[in-house]
Amino acid sequence: MFLEILAKIDDVMYYPILIIIMAVALIVIVLHLPNLPHMFSMIFWDAFDFHAILAGVSGSMLLCTATALMCLSSGVEISEEVNGTPYVDNALIYMNGKKRPGNLFRKIFYAVCVLIIFFGAVIPMGAAWAAADIGMDAGKLSFWK
Repeated sequence: MFLEILAKIDDVMYYPILIIIMAVALIVIVLHLPNLPHMFSMIFWDAFDFHAILAGVSGSMLLCTATALMCLSSGVEISEEVNGTPYVDNALIYMNGKKRPGNLFRKIFYAVCVLIIFFGAVIPMGAAWAAADIGMDAGKLSFWK
């Protein structure tokens, strides 16, 4: 019930908030136009930081590999008609005894997603990087080998 109310509020508020954020961003950029070259250099400098690239690539590879192994071990055949997201959905359905996940599972899943997003939005940037570093270093621990 609570998640359904949140979804309705989100449907109504999404575009007005998007327009407001874009308008404010455009105003701030125009007011600080002389700083634009420095801002772009900071973006590119941080975007090509080796640590950030390595963390992003290894995290993506880990997630993709886990998803691929899960799907391939399900026994569901991939085909031209069923690939990508529908293939992952079919693998999850097959592994759940050919039943779609129930409402309780979906509600819990959505609630966890909302909590993770909220947590990620409110923690300090240093804490977020520390959590990412901990996650990256966990694979190096001896009990994982």
